[in-house]
Amino acid sequence: MGMLEFISSQNIAGAVDLVAGGHVTTFVTDDEFLRAKEDYDAVKAAGIDISNVEWLSKEDMLSIYGVSFPGVRYGGHNLWPLKLVTHLYNFAKSKLSLSLHTSTPVNIVERNSETTNSHRWKLHTPRGLISCSYVVHATNAYASHLIPHLRGSVGIVPTRGQVVAVRGTSLDKLSLERPLYILGGGREVESRFAHGEIDDSKSNEEVAQVLREFLPGLFPGKFERGMEPEMEWTGIMGFTRSRDPFVGPVGGYDASNKHSNFDGQFVAAGYSGHGMPRAFACAEVIASMLFAEFHGKIWSAPKWLPHHFLTSSWADQPDA
Repeated sequence: MGMLEFISSQNIAGAVDLVAGGHVTTFVTDDEFLRAKEDYDAVKAAGIDISNVEWLSKEDMLSIYGVSFPGVRYGGHNLWPLKLVTHLYNFAKSKLSLSLHTSTPVNIVERNSETTNSHRWKLHTPRGLISCSYVVHATNAYASHLIPHLRGSVGIVPTRGQVVAVRGTSLDKLSLERPLYILGGGREVESRFAHGEIDDSKSNEEVAQVLREFLPGLFPGKFERGMEPEMEWTGIMGFTRSRDPFVGPVGGYDASNKHSNFDGQFVAAGYSGHGMPRAFACAEVIASMLFAEFHGKIWSAPKWLPHHFLTSSWADQPDA
């Protein structure tokens, strides 16, 4: 069941702020436009239905959105992720015996040596020990804290992102229902694009300046220059060398690794700045893997899953 199907079945569209506003991409350089066209042609040649994609000329974009660059528009939705996750948790709890422990970091995962305990792993937390047979690493940028071989360029690199929330006049069809505009980016002015930066307690002043100047420059007359954002914050993303996430057994998706040092441990992390559209489906993949192993069945990858997301692809990569 997809997210939209779940939201519809539970009648919670309003509760999670679901808006079917579509998505518009603006190409501010010729190179961006040409690369997007190449991707579009490749997808079309592969036989995928892209009938909902509408290319917009500079004139179209200017008359509709007030921006003098070509663009593309296609279907899409906005929602409040935390509200959706809360409903997902409550739904799961109504079906299963679950317990959620916040502010309880796992500091160490070690092999359980107690002969009387059938669980493979012992987790050390500030609130005590937890014994279990399965561990899912879903801490994204911080996954290497418990999986040492995910450190470095072949693993997951913490990367700081910066975001502002600003108000402006209505951009017609862009967002009549959203008076507050969320903008992130500007990492190009940071050293190494902020790769390796784990401090989210402070913002970068140069990035802040880029974000403040971007919207007034892109939409002349729509945003007041020099206006301070209503909110500004940072967060740590997890980037991989391929920009694709790692999804699957920590030891790699290979039957020969079943009895490796990480048997029973799975990972879904490294979303490279695209966690919102990817994390839910990747979690579904991990859940299906756990279900198959728990019941002694052979797991088969769903057709919609890009196979290069699987950890076997990562495990086969040579060291940098």
